[in-house]
Amino acid sequence: MNMKKLTCPLCKTAPCSCDTSDNKNNIITISASELKKKIEQNSDLTVINVLDEKFYRDCHIKGSTHIPLNRLKSEVYDWDKNQEIIIYCSNYMCTASSAAFKILQKMGFKNIATFEGGMKEWKNKNFPYEGPCTLDYLKTITKINE
Repeated sequence: MNMKKLTCPLCKTAPCSCDTSDNKNNIITISASELKKKIEQNSDLTVINVLDEKFYRDCHIKGSTHIPLNRLKSEVYDWDKNQEIIIYCSNYMCTASSAAFKILQKMGFKNIATFEGGMKEWKNKNFPYEGPCTLDYLKTITKINE
């Protein structure tokens, strides 16, 4: 009998390498306003979009780096573990940024946080972004209180 390995829909690996089973309370988060302030004040900050390429090309935080979740480990393995990194994905319903946080944490990164509002909240606040921003998930305006 030939058994096919199931791949994780987030990290696209089998077995899953993102381990989203941990309690979400262990994840450090940052608000849109806090992130905007950090970007304006800190040139050493690295902001990573962990979505697939089509989402990044369509709309991303200005100056952010694109590293899809399924390539995160291989792309950052030799980075400074004390580097300040903020991870984001599409919106509050997206779990990719939380999964990326856990991956980086397990790799020994010490100064990481997630921006859970993602690209949708960032664009809705009209903070600096790049791209045409035409994908459907960005079109519904949701009021977020900080």
